[in-house]
Amino acid sequence: MATTTTEQDISRASHVHDTTHNGNVSDDSEVEHHVDDDEEEEEEEELQPVNYRSSISTSTSISRIVDPREKWVQEWNRVFLFVCAAGLFVDPLFFYALSISDSFICIFVDGWFAVTVTALRCMTDALHLWNIFLRFKMAKRSFGFAANSTAVFDSRRSVATAYLKSRFGFFFDVFVILPIPQIVLWVAIPSLLEQGSVTFVMTILLIVFLFQYLPKIYHSVCHLRRTQNLSGYIFGTVWWGIALNMIAYFVASHAAGACWYLLGIQRAAKCLREQCHKTNGCGIQIMSCHKPIYYGSTSLWNRDRARLDWAENREARSTCLSGPDNYNYGAYSWTVQLVTNENRLEKILFPIFWGLMTLSTFGNLESTTDWLEVVFNIIVLTSGLLLVTMLIGNIKVPLFQHMDELVLENICDRVKSLIFTKGETIAREGDPVQRMLFVVRGHLQSSQVLRDGVKSCCMLGPGNFSGDELLSWCLRRPFIERLPLSTSTLVTLETTEAFGLEAEDVKYVTQHFRYTFVKEKVKRSARYYSPGWRTWAAVAIQLAWRRYRHRLTLATLSFIRPRRPLSRCSSLGEDRLRLYTALLTSPKPNQDDFDF
Repeated sequence: MATTTTEQDISRASHVHDTTHNGNVSDDSEVEHHVDDDEEEEEEEELQPVNYRSSISTSTSISRIVDPREKWVQEWNRVFLFVCAAGLFVDPLFFYALSISDSFICIFVDGWFAVTVTALRCMTDALHLWNIFLRFKMAKRSFGFAANSTAVFDSRRSVATAYLKSRFGFFFDVFVILPIPQIVLWVAIPSLLEQGSVTFVMTILLIVFLFQYLPKIYHSVCHLRRTQNLSGYIFGTVWWGIALNMIAYFVASHAAGACWYLLGIQRAAKCLREQCHKTNGCGIQIMSCHKPIYYGSTSLWNRDRARLDWAENREARSTCLSGPDNYNYGAYSWTVQLVTNENRLEKILFPIFWGLMTLSTFGNLESTTDWLEVVFNIIVLTSGLLLVTMLIGNIKVPLFQHMDELVLENICDRVKSLIFTKGETIAREGDPVQRMLFVVRGHLQSSQVLRDGVKSCCMLGPGNFSGDELLSWCLRRPFIERLPLSTSTLVTLETTEAFGLEAEDVKYVTQHFRYTFVKEKVKRSARYYSPGWRTWAAVAIQLAWRRYRHRLTLATLSFIRPRRPLSRCSSLGEDRLRLYTALLTSPKPNQDDFDF
């Protein structure tokens, strides 16, 4: 009777889900899948189950439905990812079209540079249009997968309808390619410059840029995740993942530098406006050049006497354009040498250098009390912190914190980068453990069968490891050649990147550096972060807590007569005995583990 009660308590205590003997996890799993909810909703909306028809052919006709797992489609998705990155790089270039004439001290739009940037933007938009055309006839699931079920689109109209109705589908794709910056640059800015609103021009351009640029970033992230969900990976190697992170960091530095340049030229225009107010006969229209868009073929010279007098104003030139010492430029002090620079390459590269330097060092900015400058500095510093921690931050493995540099160097020389697709089974319970895994990105589910189909599950994320059975196997004496058996089943919850250390490499490291692994701190870390020990500890703690709540509930019920002292002592002894029995019979890791 005691044994039966104990088994029931263990089943209730395990924080997992009842499953059948085939090992499938129930739908109400409490494991958190770190997948974007909007992407899941979009996939559900686009996947409309209909009857499979023989009209779907493998021909290359325009009217056919495209299989998203075709090789050329996957190649196009990779190419389009770089197109998105190019689009994110092109948009900030619109800021550099604004410049200040050093000869006439007026603001104008660099015509040929504006034409070049507009042409580049139109090229990326054309590739976006081609991608929209493909999505109108691209199924969300491959035909090979759907042939065994009924989840296949029967016509191109169904695919197009699903694409139009999806939350981040057609209308979102069209929004990110609307020619908003082109219209502002070629229509709104020249009109504002002719009216003399030189400082307001920069504010309008910045607001319009952010209005479309931020959704464009999210659009690129959505495409990356959609590509990753279709094939399980993007390029298939960790090095490409590092390259994508560096591209993202470079684009962020470019965008931050372009905003810095735009706000810097606004600060210079503000300085010139103050000097203009101090000068007799200087109107606000004089601060903008006679021709707002300048192509370099004609001179900016104008016979207007007021403009000639303003061009010869030495005080305005020395205060605003000669250097940052005569005016408080704050964080934009280095832009003084750029706003009048005619070398377009230098004008672009220097802000990129400033962005890289600022995003990676945090705290080297000097700011004035201007609210826009303060907000800009806060955003730049926060973005730099997020980029460093999320993109190029190192993954900390607690098991390594008590090891010396020599051991870590030998481990790093032997680890191999591995990529696992979503839903892939890495190891099965009862199979020999082939390697230790150190998770870099993604999440794994470690499940362990208790009894009667009940599973205990835990989730492994970045910094966690599995395969710790190899440590005790390598260090146990006498040594046994047979590989240890896995105590759990590992399944990927999403595309996962990890470093693997093969069993022979673990054996080499532990045999040559045994003194490190026998340290008490290392053994405690290995036991504390071991998934098997954590699962057993969770079961034991929850079991004790449930039995405590059960006894507390019985004690508070008024209709239960109190036991006699002897009987109560006997009951408490039985409860304690049942608790100890449950702890001993629960799936505790090997008693010899980490006792080396």
